[in-house]
Amino acid sequence: MTQRKAIGLLLTLLTTACGDHSRDLDKPVTLTGNPVALNERLLLISAESRQGFLLDVTQEKLSAQSKGVELPFGALRAERRRGRDHDEALVVCAGRRGSAKEDAEPSMLAVIASDGQVRNYELGGAAFDTLVQSDDGRYAVLYHSGENAGRTLQNVNELAVVDLTREPEAAGAVTSTTPKGLAHAFEHALVSPELPIAGEMRRLLVLLSAAEITLFDLGHLERLGTIVELGAREGRMPKPTQVLFGSNEPVLYVRGDNADDVFVFRLEARSDDPTLNDFRPTLNPLGAGKTPRDMALFGPPENPQVLVVGRSAEARTIDPRSGKTQVVTLPGPADHVRLFQGASPKDTQLRTRALVYGDGSSNLVFIDLEGTRDRPDRSVETLELGNAVSGVIEIDRPNALIVTHSKGVTLVDLEQRTATPVAAKDALEGALFDAPGQRLWVATQAQPWVATFDLRSGETGEVPLDANVQHLVPFFEAGRLAIVHPSTVGYVTVLDTASPSRDTARSVRGFLAAGILDRGDE
Repeated sequence: MTQRKAIGLLLTLLTTACGDHSRDLDKPVTLTGNPVALNERLLLISAESRQGFLLDVTQEKLSAQSKGVELPFGALRAERRRGRDHDEALVVCAGRRGSAKEDAEPSMLAVIASDGQVRNYELGGAAFDTLVQSDDGRYAVLYHSGENAGRTLQNVNELAVVDLTREPEAAGAVTSTTPKGLAHAFEHALVSPELPIAGEMRRLLVLLSAAEITLFDLGHLERLGTIVELGAREGRMPKPTQVLFGSNEPVLYVRGDNADDVFVFRLEARSDDPTLNDFRPTLNPLGAGKTPRDMALFGPPENPQVLVVGRSAEARTIDPRSGKTQVVTLPGPADHVRLFQGASPKDTQLRTRALVYGDGSSNLVFIDLEGTRDRPDRSVETLELGNAVSGVIEIDRPNALIVTHSKGVTLVDLEQRTATPVAAKDALEGALFDAPGQRLWVATQAQPWVATFDLRSGETGEVPLDANVQHLVPFFEAGRLAIVHPSTVGYVTVLDTASPSRDTARSVRGFLAAGILDRGDE
């Protein structure tokens, strides 16, 4: 029997239905980062083995002979490429430092398609570890967060812009740049939606540092960026962290964690220097109360209003053109705001309303934004939950959402202002909404169970597993849920979301070891 046939027989024995058991292989491999769903395949990566593994979750009989993908050195994390038409994952690879025994390898952005095809964009010697994308998936921007070890010396302001519509070797596919004139290292980056700037629709790369905002035109990266210093009262650095964009006007709204103002940037055309951006920002600070924590835009696109909540236990609606402000008193500090269109128990008209809540608060606050003009104190309604809020999950259901707690979830009807709580025995590890099945899937931390909550009937269910849960990866359009278990050889269980049970579950074990053995036989 050949080595490959023997390996195939061994892997066949390792492929089992949920409930069967198999012995561990002695080839330990660790997975890196979070798994990614690509079409009907599950992508897992291992920096240690320099491999990606693609498992088809729709197969009736799962196979440990996964599709192997060769990766550059130093894979750190993977995420799905944005945009509806893209079925690819982006893998950030930090490269390798040179040593007396090993040559250096450049950092790379690996783009992996669901069929296993890979293209690698070389980024140079900087150890990038952070990735942001444009909402259409065209641009990927990589930079160094400072959290992971890089090289002996690292230019913390260096970044690389990748145009994913170009082939890796094409001109303009990768642009490396370092903003000039920054007084502080930038800490975050984001890419704007398309904005009408100087007569063209453009996307901006926005860099946030402790006291500045820097703007690059992604369509003209040969031009210098525009640096805007943010003034702060009492000499504090604003530390900008949130940016909103106008829907049909070149305006940016910036909130800082250490500022009492919201900063409004209006971008106006200029043409005096071809080496600079052909636009300049005008800055208008708006008083937003004590340390605002979140903001949202509402109203007509041509004249949006800014809703701000924060530590001052109040909500403010601000007209950015006139500066006119309405203040609504809240029952306590607020950290988050979400807008929705709907009715209320006291008003059957569909209007713009806001849901406001604080981290760790046990209540939700509803604000009728149109009512703040005439009767601000009567525009507020509170819904007591009885459990501290830890997060919110958007669901594909009219005017409803899921509130998560440390040990449970609550289904909230935003129009009726009602709450349906479901308790959990242990702390929740993750929660996913299955739109086709109208079901919530949750897992508890390091426990061998997955639980379900049917939003239509209110029924709960539970599927016991053979191993603890590490990651939940949804394939809801294909009627599957993949569960990654902690394992040194690779262990995944796939549930049928239409009829979840041990009888319909399928598991595969050993695909990490298969990748190692296959490489050794080449």
